[in-house]
Amino acid sequence: MVCSSNISDCALLEHARNFPWLFSNTYNVESVVTYLKKRTLEPFKEKKVNPLEKNQSIDFSDEAGFLINFLRDAGTVRLTLKCAWAGSEFMALNLFEEISKRADLSIEDFMAAYRKQEVIELLKYGTKILNCTVAQRKKNYLYIIRDCRKSFFSGSIAQKMKENELSLDFDENYIVGKTANSGFVKGVVRIVANEDICSLSEAIDSFKQGEILVTTMTHPNMMLLAEKALGIITDEGGITSHAAILARELNIPCLVGTKFASKVLNTGDLVKLNAGKGFVEKI
Repeated sequence: MVCSSNISDCALLEHARNFPWLFSNTYNVESVVTYLKKRTLEPFKEKKVNPLEKNQSIDFSDEAGFLINFLRDAGTVRLTLKCAWAGSEFMALNLFEEISKRADLSIEDFMAAYRKQEVIELLKYGTKILNCTVAQRKKNYLYIIRDCRKSFFSGSIAQKMKENELSLDFDENYIVGKTANSGFVKGVVRIVANEDICSLSEAIDSFKQGEILVTTMTHPNMMLLAEKALGIITDEGGITSHAAILARELNIPCLVGTKFASKVLNTGDLVKLNAGKGFVEKI
């Protein structure tokens, strides 16, 4: 991004609308403008790319070549799909603002509390859910699909069911996952919860070069973090996930699909990340 302090708010918002996937989970225009103004004041660093040797070649069997091309295409499609839905709420910000006004809630509380049928009833009949229900759902909620049947719980009931349904019965010092990019590193963990643009901005400022990025899943707006990271660990994802593609592009070790890494590891933990063998271990 070009270093400048003279870019108007309108120009910054136009940039955000052109690249909405960079602003997922964001319901506040002011926070977007503040984030972009901060980023535009940072000096631009041109990245050096090492060109491949002209005579470098690798012979693959027909089957290996097919699998390589398939994974490349699948990864590209996966990333395109993510860019299509990530940040969609930012593009519909005006709509959510109007609906949340009718619910007498902030956009954040509206998005955290209302379910599909309740939104329909709000728009059709003006029916609002109770404030105590909003508070319960913000504190705890659980959505279960079992045997093609859907169940929804909130408040203290959801908390008890979470403890029963999602009990963590494993060694917290030894976590397994899927290899997304091979490699072995030792480093310090940095937990990043990409909840909104404000938390992302704080994470970018606090993330130190050479830390291991641990998060539920990476998003396109986390590139600045990944470039500093020694390795990446995610709770979700597979070999064509965004984290996997990012790690292969940066050529850093990456472990995905660990389920609980961001919940049992803490910022500051010293760990061994052996992505090749599919595990991370506390030291």
